[in-house]
Amino acid sequence: GKEMIADLIQQHSRRARFPYLRVNCAAFSPSNLESELFGVSAGASSGVVARAGLFEQADGGTLFLDEIGGLSPESQAGLSKVLVDRSVRRMGGKRYIAIDVRIIASTNVNLEAAVKSGTFRQDLYDRLNQFTIHLPPLCERRDDIPGLAQMFLADECKRGGIEREMVIDPQVLDWLCESPLPGNVRELQNTIGKMVALDSDGVLSWDDIPADVRAVRKLQSPKFDEKSTFDNMMAIAESSILKRALDNSGGKIRKAARILAMPEATLRRRLKMLDLHRPTMTQMRRVRRK
Repeated sequence: GKEMIADLIQQHSRRARFPYLRVNCAAFSPSNLESELFGVSAGASSGVVARAGLFEQADGGTLFLDEIGGLSPESQAGLSKVLVDRSVRRMGGKRYIAIDVRIIASTNVNLEAAVKSGTFRQDLYDRLNQFTIHLPPLCERRDDIPGLAQMFLADECKRGGIEREMVIDPQVLDWLCESPLPGNVRELQNTIGKMVALDSDGVLSWDDIPADVRAVRKLQSPKFDEKSTFDNMMAIAESSILKRALDNSGGKIRKAARILAMPEATLRRRLKMLDLHRPTMTQMRRVRRK
């Protein structure tokens, strides 16, 4: 979820056409992280080749520092100095290189508590804390789950070269919305990816839920009769057709009605009945671009 927010900030900002780099601060030792961020000067040690760090590479753009709460005291001091001076010096070098980089930092750590305990520098916290976005866990914003699930489904189809239309059974979507999802957005994405891999008919149904998810959640398929199953499948098919028409029309119902060769009033009634009267995520993105 944090990475998605950072990606969206970059995509919709004035720096969108400039470099956008990401680094997980917790994945490096202090010395390796400093060379990764600040670069290395030729001759810093025997056999070392000069290399630009991420700050130099991201000049003019954005650098996303994930898990910044895991920075060592030495790395915190170096980062704080770069933010003050707006310049960077490669390890082993003497020359300072001016940079213009926007920093987006994320963490699961309570930095205010870390500052009070002395494990995170107050000056660095103040410089990073210009604007804060609090992102609650996915279980506290369940209204986001349907849109995210549909987006991940589209991404998986594109990545796998799947050309046929794929949809999520409404009952499965309801189950996802009620699931605890302790892994948040990443767990939802992984679940959708596994279901796409298991699917054989273009509809992500109960049979496509992975065995490991079933075991952890002690999941049992709901009991429903053949008529309810048929009705659900018809609703899924109709929803898919109407969504595609709306996407192709840029969200304009009158134009979508012409595409479908049906009266506008009929389309509006069907959209309301299927709870599709609000713009889809694709349409909203198109409106923002315009």
